[in-house]
Amino acid sequence: MFVFSGWAYDFNDIDFSFAPKTHFTEEKENGEAKCGAVSPEISSEQNKTDIALPSKKLRRGFSRFVKTDAFGDAIPDSSLFYRQALSESHKAVYDEIYKAVMNAEEKIQLLKRVKDKEFGNIVMSVYLDNPELWWWAGNISYNYNKNGDVTHIFFSYLFTKEELFEANKRFESMSLPIIFYAALLDSDIDKIKYVHDYLCQSIEYDYDAKNSGIYNGKLQTAYSAVVEYKTVCAGYSRAFAYYMQQLGIPCVVIYGSGHAWNLLEIEGSFYQMDVTWNDGKSVPPYFNLTHSQMLNVSGHTPYELSASVLRYCPSFSTRFSYSSYFGKTPTGFPYTYQEFENIVADIENPSYARIYIRK
Repeated sequence: MFVFSGWAYDFNDIDFSFAPKTHFTEEKENGEAKCGAVSPEISSEQNKTDIALPSKKLRRGFSRFVKTDAFGDAIPDSSLFYRQALSESHKAVYDEIYKAVMNAEEKIQLLKRVKDKEFGNIVMSVYLDNPELWWWAGNISYNYNKNGDVTHIFFSYLFTKEELFEANKRFESMSLPIIFYAALLDSDIDKIKYVHDYLCQSIEYDYDAKNSGIYNGKLQTAYSAVVEYKTVCAGYSRAFAYYMQQLGIPCVVIYGSGHAWNLLEIEGSFYQMDVTWNDGKSVPPYFNLTHSQMLNVSGHTPYELSASVLRYCPSFSTRFSYSSYFGKTPTGFPYTYQEFENIVADIENPSYARIYIRK
């Protein structure tokens, strides 16, 4: 049951002049041609002098940034599938990187040592687990010592600190209505369909960027999908993962074949979802597939890091596939999302909010 007082959002800080889209144009392009995920830029340089290990006192004083959903509930580590697959020492490095990005730090001295050759997978794990980091496309540089231990990390962001405040207000204000109304639905699968259909209807795939070969930066983040409604597969998948996590549904990004899609957990079973390729389809064919089903879809061979996560999350159930659960119900039906126009009143009286508005 939805409880208004449970929201972690301060509604007084929401600017509802940033309204999400409620009028859509039908997309008819071939979904199977859509891709556009690129690896973050990670560069390194050896220190000219040896760097001492940080003191044990500094290491003992480190505290993790607690990740929460829209209701203020801590997101359990078990929902961070990439982090779960790491060793304990690598999890500590993961936590340092995540905390630094959440605080928009430009430089940190790493408290826990990790070898240069192991570092890239940890950075990618942070990036693929945490779509709420929309001001960061995973780009970093780092220094390492003569023993191959990473010592310092330098972060590159898509917004300046001065720009971040306004960008964050826009992002939260435009994502809140989707989270708010999805949260009113009774089951996780209904919440999933509500968000999935909204992304398919509201987002325009950026063919200009794909055809030009220039689709890095914001197009690799949820910001492009949530705020600008024009993105490539990375934006679709990161926006979907963001909404799922905010609703308490475990979900991360899967990366492979120059493409990005999602892994999610529903009632203890794991499924794969490709919102990008579902866009424009009347009945979405890539909705909650098993791992073996998705592996048989061209362009969905995961790179080793994502493949290792999939091995931790075995997938056999077809209970929540689209055909099993929704049958031939078209994408977007029965949602029109006109309820977004009532959100100011509905926040005060959520029990009266209408979600299913027939076309």
